[in-house]
Amino acid sequence: MPQPQWMQILWSENATTSGETAAGLVPDKRVLVLFEDNLSPVRKWQSELLKLDQEALRAMDIAIVCVSSDDAPSMINGRPQALPVDELRRELQGGAGKFEAILVDKDAGILLRSDTPVTIAQIQEVVGRDTGAFERQ
Repeated sequence: MPQPQWMQILWSENATTSGETAAGLVPDKRVLVLFEDNLSPVRKWQSELLKLDQEALRAMDIAIVCVSSDDAPSMINGRPQALPVDELRRELQGGAGKFEAILVDKDAGILLRSDTPVTIAQIQEVVGRDTGAFERQ
């Protein structure tokens, strides 16, 4: 049975590893970059999925970076921030006007790329496979 697209990219030996700008935004943390299509219900769906267990995100040292596709401010952990949006889009190959979630590790490696919202459980699985140390609670 074929794996979903995000799983194929996630565990690929040749996955893109160019998340240096994102990793530099919040040093010593993993970064979940959300390229948002503000007119789509997908944005709200992803926000609701992440709100379900914010403590798990903190335990995994994950900061959320939201990059808006319109004139709305970009944010880090819900706080408006001036971000190098063009550089993030270029480096992470995030398309303008469409939703995409990209999880960047502390060392700037890309752990996950998805064009659909991701759940806390999916993020925990990715982080656990990457570190070999994180266990689901």
